[in-house]
Amino acid sequence: MHDKSNYQTLELGLDVGSVSAKAVVMDREGKILRDVYRRIHGRPVETTITVLEEMIQEYGLESLGQISLTGTAGKLIAKELGALFVNEIVAQARAEAEFYPHVRTIIEIGGEDSKLIQLKEESGRVVIDDFAMNSICAAGTGSFLDQQAKRLGIDIEGEFGRLAMKSERPPRVLLTCCSAMSLRVCRPVAAVAARSSRTLASVPSSRWVIWPGCPPWCCPAVSPTVCPSPSKWWAFHS
Repeated sequence: MHDKSNYQTLELGLDVGSVSAKAVVMDREGKILRDVYRRIHGRPVETTITVLEEMIQEYGLESLGQISLTGTAGKLIAKELGALFVNEIVAQARAEAEFYPHVRTIIEIGGEDSKLIQLKEESGRVVIDDFAMNSICAAGTGSFLDQQAKRLGIDIEGEFGRLAMKSERPPRVLLTCCSAMSLRVCRPVAAVAARSSRTLASVPSSRWVIWPGCPPWCCPAVSPTVCPSPSKWWAFHS
């Protein structure tokens, strides 16, 4: 428990996504005093309330001058709390401009979508130039990666990325369908009963998610006859 009397006005930021809730308490100089990462397990409101209660108990409600929310469930919760809601694309662009002002491209793999955000400098400020998101299928997103890691018996937070980065020749895999991608990733591993860094490296191929070779309604695992890019279908299944 902190001595609440020692704190000036603090700011609390909450990112409530489809998989987890993240919270950060900062002072007015931008120094991070506390950060929390917590899985929501399908209960975003309840998880956020628990995190808020912990922050209030630790720092005192009177110390929290502003509470801001972003993320998939952030808008609903912000409305109930009377707090500030910030669109997650705007929030990411603002953070990038603050901490990495030289960066002009952001690729973010969220729990249920992937985003490509392009930035530009305009009148001395870094602003959003354009952005794109995957539309219907969640293949290649955080939830999908999480599920595949569990199927492979691999820790998504500590082991998955490290193994994937060991791959010297990651294959290019068309990510237009979760079901097809699951089979493509797990069948080779199951066949040899081994963990494969090359297979793992094929999972987070985000550019195929944002700009797939086929439209969202086309699932190559179900019907190759309706696929406008048959050569890509055969490449996928070869």
